[in-house]
Amino acid sequence: DDSTAFDLKIETVSAYDALGRITAEAIFAKCSSPMFNAAAMDGVAVVAARTKYASEREPLVLTLGEDYKIVDTGDPIKSPYDAVIMAEDVIEVDDEHIKIMESVPGWQHVRPVGEDIVAGEMILPSNHKIRAVDIGVLLAGGILEIPVLAKPQVGIIPTGTEIIKPYDNPKEGDIIDSNSGMFAGLTMEQGCLPKIYDIVPDIYDEIKETVEEILEEVTDTEEESESEDNEDE
Repeated sequence: DDSTAFDLKIETVSAYDALGRITAEAIFAKCSSPMFNAAAMDGVAVVAARTKYASEREPLVLTLGEDYKIVDTGDPIKSPYDAVIMAEDVIEVDDEHIKIMESVPGWQHVRPVGEDIVAGEMILPSNHKIRAVDIGVLLAGGILEIPVLAKPQVGIIPTGTEIIKPYDNPKEGDIIDSNSGMFAGLTMEQGCLPKIYDIVPDIYDEIKETVEEILEEVTDTEEESESEDNEDE
């Protein structure tokens, strides 16, 4: 029975504004992270094969520009270099020479392309509530905007002849409407957009009329939204 079914609305938001929103579809990375082979440490980039004979008994002296180059964390590692030695593990001989006491394996302290994210891979599934850490993943994957489910709108109609608004001066027999504020807060905790309507007396016809007016208001708003979407297309 689809009599109670309704269409889920989708909207696009900035990745920076996506916290707590629900993904409308699976999200795939547009770029890899890192996008290049990158140094994972401050130090020197070397050709691993040239260090194989280095030892404490026979330290190896390397020449700047020929055997090594200075790198900071995150710097690209390009051919012929294929490994990084931490700054703490080298001995400076002079401005252009360093000494190392052990060999290093290839790709030591190098982050390969796509170590964290590979371009084209799914980084968030559909119907996923976006967390702070997910925003970092989206941005690292080159995603600046994301389709999400529109927040459900919830109408709250306080009813009661004895009910008054919180900012009205209560008289004997009046009861301040506190429940509407509480219900609004509860719906916001669930990612909804609440709207508190005016208080309606405990009169059936008035309650019915109010509900019908609200339904008509919602219908008109949806039709206007669909019309705008069609114009944009």
